[in-house]
Amino acid sequence: MRTPPACGGSGRVWNLPRVIYGDLPPLAGEVSDPPEYQTISLHEFHYLGADGQPASHRTIQDIRSLVDGLTTYRYTFDTDEVEVERVQGGIPGEPYRRLNRGEMTSMEYITRFHYSADVEPVFRRVAHRRLEKVAIRVQFDPARLPRQVWWTEWADYRDPDDRVARQHPVELDVENAVYHCVDVVDRSVIGFAWQFDPV
Repeated sequence: MRTPPACGGSGRVWNLPRVIYGDLPPLAGEVSDPPEYQTISLHEFHYLGADGQPASHRTIQDIRSLVDGLTTYRYTFDTDEVEVERVQGGIPGEPYRRLNRGEMTSMEYITRFHYSADVEPVFRRVAHRRLEKVAIRVQFDPARLPRQVWWTEWADYRDPDDRVARQHPVELDVENAVYHCVDVVDRSVIGFAWQFDPV
């Protein structure tokens, strides 16, 4: 699999924002306790199949504990039509490693999709809290290339406020992919949206 490029590394430049602060409302019932960890690096690789549907997703995430005794990182997604494979870092279930304040760890996991119906042609990364060095790459199968792709910021990802706040058209590279890295994203929803020609 492709090695993640560093933020500010090689890649196309479209004068896209590198620091994004929004006003995304908190999760329903979210408490105001301080966070237990900070994401210091996040790389998202999203792969689409020949049918234009999401096929797999690879995540590499580095976190730093902000408390003594951190034991849990929750990975959530908006569908049950997936399976997750841990590549390295962390242990799914007992036993578990404890992180003390200031200690860091790296996690890598792959999500495979099994959608039974068409899904919205987007990849979104939600940041309810500050994330640093967030890189997003979406790669399309040569059998189904999009007519247009946009770097996109949404007001929210939940109905009824999941409207597009800002969009910038981008072009595919030689690997039929789009890529962008931001230094900081906080209380925002970012990613790519695309449109296919009708089949």
